[in-house]
Amino acid sequence: MNKKLKSVNLFNDIAKLNGKVEITHNSVVWQLFLVEGKLESANHSLQSEQTIKYYLRSLGYHDIEEIDLLKEKTSHKSKHQVKNLINRLEKLGYLNSKQRLILTKKITEDALEPLFWLTQDENELIPVQQSASLTFEENLAISEHHLLEIQPLIKNIHQRWQLWQKLYPLIVSPHQRPSCANPSLLEKSISSGNLSVQVLKQLVQLMNGLSIRELAFMIKQDELKLAQLLSTYITGGILKLYPPKSPFNLLPHIPPLITEKSPINETQINQIITQENKPIQKKYNIVCIDDSPAMLEIISSYLDSHKYHLIAIADPMKSLSYMFKSNPDLIIMDISMPGINGNRLCQILKSSSIFKSVPIILISGETNIQADILESTGARDFLPKPFEKQTLINLIHKYC
Repeated sequence: MNKKLKSVNLFNDIAKLNGKVEITHNSVVWQLFLVEGKLESANHSLQSEQTIKYYLRSLGYHDIEEIDLLKEKTSHKSKHQVKNLINRLEKLGYLNSKQRLILTKKITEDALEPLFWLTQDENELIPVQQSASLTFEENLAISEHHLLEIQPLIKNIHQRWQLWQKLYPLIVSPHQRPSCANPSLLEKSISSGNLSVQVLKQLVQLMNGLSIRELAFMIKQDELKLAQLLSTYITGGILKLYPPKSPFNLLPHIPPLITEKSPINETQINQIITQENKPIQKKYNIVCIDDSPAMLEIISSYLDSHKYHLIAIADPMKSLSYMFKSNPDLIIMDISMPGINGNRLCQILKSSSIFKSVPIILISGETNIQADILESTGARDFLPKPFEKQTLINLIHKYC
């Protein structure tokens, strides 16, 4: 049976099914094995032996690298890879029955979390394929007591989502990759930071292109807890976040929290009428150039979209063509960027009659910017990172 289900009702609809259910989205395949609406297990096609290794550590295994089965590399990964590996680990005596069940539950929760994120898009239609019957490999006997109720699992995932929300839009995926381009910033004091300078330096040495999730696996930490620890240093400009590597960029991102709107009342109607009778306020065009997507997202979240139209540019080398089209009222740019730094870009802009009168605000994690640099570049102001929302707004109000 092939059908398309509304994402918002996906788990309720799945709970009515029996057999093997395959869900495909953006080339990622989820497999859910159901018995009378309960889960025997679930996995997705991007889970691997590395996923199993992480959760084996949570079971107390210390010699995981000695398990030959988890060292095997295959040129073609089966959609059943994780499920088959778990069954073989039990058959070879690495896992007892209880350990296999615990590991299966961990892998199932891990697979369902990104699928849950996908269901928060109410307009999404998700292709679902159901097999007529469920065949358990290797004569695996499943007791009813070993099956998992779907709703309690989803409730736990929803609670984790609420915690992820506190990091949005700074962090939108556990597969984003943290990095520190300027190690001297590690000595900088962050009042809300919970890591010592020494521990932060050790983490930076381990990063080396790893994602938040991979780094969490390495240090035996939950990825959400690690993301919470790192978020302060990302906000402060000490760390930068880079997009997920392929194929993990295919997984759903953490969606924003959708709050239910209360029915409109008479007072609100009067406020709307009053607003409509007010003269239309000018919307200022602000160009922001920063090679850190996280910083661009922070600035975007700070600016009222009714007052400002933000043009966010992550590649400084392409910024000139965008700016000629956008006719900015104000430009905000980072100083330390690859290809061309903010100082040089500012000088180029000020040499053009088009941008000569456009105010430019330089931002940087370096706090010792001298007044003569502003004068030589033609910038109007400087804002050190990290900065609060109101500090940025007050500075913008000086020029807009």
